[in-house]
Amino acid sequence: MEYKTLGLFPTGFVEFKLDFSDQEIHNMIDAVEWMNHKQGYEEFPMYQISSQDLQNAQAFKTFADKIVECGYVYCKSIGYQPNDLYITSMWMNKFANTQAIGPHTHTNSLISGVYYMNSTPEQGGTEFYNPVSKMRNTISVTRDGHSPFLTDKIVSKAESNKMVMWPSYIEHRSEKNITTKERYTMSFNLLSTSLGNQEHFNWAEIK
Repeated sequence: MEYKTLGLFPTGFVEFKLDFSDQEIHNMIDAVEWMNHKQGYEEFPMYQISSQDLQNAQAFKTFADKIVECGYVYCKSIGYQPNDLYITSMWMNKFANTQAIGPHTHTNSLISGVYYMNSTPEQGGTEFYNPVSKMRNTISVTRDGHSPFLTDKIVSKAESNKMVMWPSYIEHRSEKNITTKERYTMSFNLLSTSLGNQEHFNWAEIK
């Protein structure tokens, strides 16, 4: 008999390889002021973040413009047709040895992303959770954990100058930094300036 396997509801992730120089990356790192960020998970120690409005700082204008440019590429790649995209928040994270971020989503945004500034795979990437896992796990059946149809999570490895974008509703966490070198990432959220459709009575002007 003949058959074919279909993936009918894939989730769109897009990876970018940017070309910022080491000096440009160091300049961005040096331009922020750090504050301690205590998480709601006891197993994840405190790490440091910058303010969450770096998109408005002149030192980050080139990088912010690149994020918006890549955001349009992301939308075109997966089928979104926004009016105008803008960055709602952008911040830098600093992880020392053993530090990581616990599972979370980014609410009130359409697209989220992470940029690995000077990172290596040993410093930890980002772990993404399958949004249908909780529904599927209502029935327990032995399964191949490597199958893209059945896996509960996928890891995006950290690489210097690599950026990943995904739908903001996807739950994710950072892996633990197991090195003695500090790991720097830039996180951000994007939203369309308007949502909905006037003909469907759900139009909303955001910005």
